[in-house]
Amino acid sequence: MDHSRITRTVPLLVALGILTGTAACAAPDQEPPAWDAVVATDAGMWDTVPVTLTWSLADATAPAGFTVELPPELRPLVGETEATAPDGTAVGRVEIDGGTARATWDADDHGTATAVLPMAWDAGTVAAGEDVALAFRAGDDEVRHEVRIRPDETDPTEGRLYGYWADRANEDRREAHEALQWRYVTPVGTSTPVRLTVDAGQEISCDGVAFRALVDGEDGRELPGSEAPDVACSGGELEVTLEPRAPDEALMLLVPATPVVGAPEYTAQADAAPEPLASTVERVGGTVPAAAPAPASGVPASWLLAGGLVLALAATLALVRASVRRPVPAT
Repeated sequence: MDHSRITRTVPLLVALGILTGTAACAAPDQEPPAWDAVVATDAGMWDTVPVTLTWSLADATAPAGFTVELPPELRPLVGETEATAPDGTAVGRVEIDGGTARATWDADDHGTATAVLPMAWDAGTVAAGEDVALAFRAGDDEVRHEVRIRPDETDPTEGRLYGYWADRANEDRREAHEALQWRYVTPVGTSTPVRLTVDAGQEISCDGVAFRALVDGEDGRELPGSEAPDVACSGGELEVTLEPRAPDEALMLLVPATPVVGAPEYTAQADAAPEPLASTVERVGGTVPAAAPAPASGVPASWLLAGGLVLALAATLALVRASVRRPVPAT
C-alpha cells in the first residue's frame, strides 16, 4: 500500500475543504421563500415605525437566507433583531445594514418566522402629513404599502420641546459629539424668556445653538447672528432672552448636546410660559456609548481572510513536500 500517496492526499483534501467551505459561506442568496413586510400605519413623524417581516419555508430545500431591500424613506434603529416561530421560539435573526435586511435561520424546518424591525422616518426624505409609497424588494418580489404619516397636532399658542438622535440608526455609538438634538418651539408672538436644562449625562454644545423663525408652522428661515437672541449658555443649561415676535411667528431653538455618560435615556426641560415642558430621548441600541471598532491596521477583513487561506494552502503544500521526501516504507 502506498502510504506516501495517502499522506499527500489528506492535506490536499483539508485545503480543498477550507476553500470550498469558505466559498459556500459566501454564496449569494437563492430565490427567497414566501415572505411579507407589514408597516405600522399610525406612526407620527418622530415615532418608531415597526416593520414586521415574515417568511415561510415550504420545504427543506429552501435557501439559508434572503435579503430584503428596504425603502429609502425609512431608517433602521437597530443593527440586528431576533426572528421567532409562532410559539415564540427563536429560530433565526435579521441583520440590518443601511438599506438592506438579511434574514437567516438555524434550521430549514421552522415553518413560519417573524421579526420586528424598529425603523424611523427619514426626516430628509419625508415630512409629517405626507402620503408615502414604501417598496420592499427581495429577488423579483416586491411588497408595496401606501402610508400616511400622521400630521403633527400642535397648538401654535403653546410651546413644544422634543429631542432625537442626530444619527438615529447609530445613536452615539459612531459619533458622540452633538449626537443629541433638542428643539424648543416658542408660542407664536411670544417674548417670554426661556431656560433650557439637560440632565447630567450630557453637555450642551453652546457653539452649536441656533435659531429658526417659523411662520404658520413652516421651517421658515435660520436667523443670522445679528438677529439671534441673547444667550447665556453653560454645559448644563442655557437661558434665552427673546424679543417680541410677529403675531403669527414662533421661534425654534436648535440645541445640540453630547452624551458624556452612558444611560438608557436622556432628558431636557424647558422653563417657559405658559407651562414647563420636558422631553426624553431613549436609547435603542444599548446603554453604553462605544465608538465603532476600526479595522486592524486599516486592512479590510476580506484581505485578512484571503491571507489566512494563502497561509493554509502554503502549509498544506509544505506537508505534501515533506511526505514526498519521507515516504513510509512498505511493510
